[in-house]
Amino acid sequence: MNVLSTQCPNLYKLKIEENEIDSADKFKCLTSLGLKKINLVGNPLVKNNENYQNLFFDMFKSLESVDDKDKEGKEVESTVYGGEEDDDGEDFEEGEDAGEDDEGAEGDDGEGDEVDDEEEEKEGNTQEPKADAKKAGNKKKKN
Repeated sequence: MNVLSTQCPNLYKLKIEENEIDSADKFKCLTSLGLKKINLVGNPLVKNNENYQNLFFDMFKSLESVDDKDKEGKEVESTVYGGEEDDDGEDFEEGEDAGEDDEGAEGDDGEGDEVDDEEEEKEGNTQEPKADAKKAGNKKKKN
């Protein structure tokens, strides 16, 4: 958690659900951040402490919601992840700043994208298909 406070000074949303977090004390190192939203559902801390939300509101003065509830316990609009508009007006593409893997974000994804193919040709990274590569290797041996 210490890394977040130094490497992500502008962090304002933290979705850390379904982990093994059992104590609010682990978040004390983040109090210098202006966290506004935190989601903790599925952690032992949530299951074992019915007042956990108050602990976080006391710890983070800037906090607006814990697990999509405000200080009074009222449901607030949740952050949408993956291709829709965020509740603070920011548009997110699927996999972009939404906590999803960027699998296939770089390199060839096997789909034969024209952009990927053109970039590879410019960089000289084109590869022969496996069957053609074997034939080319056999021709070299014969010569």
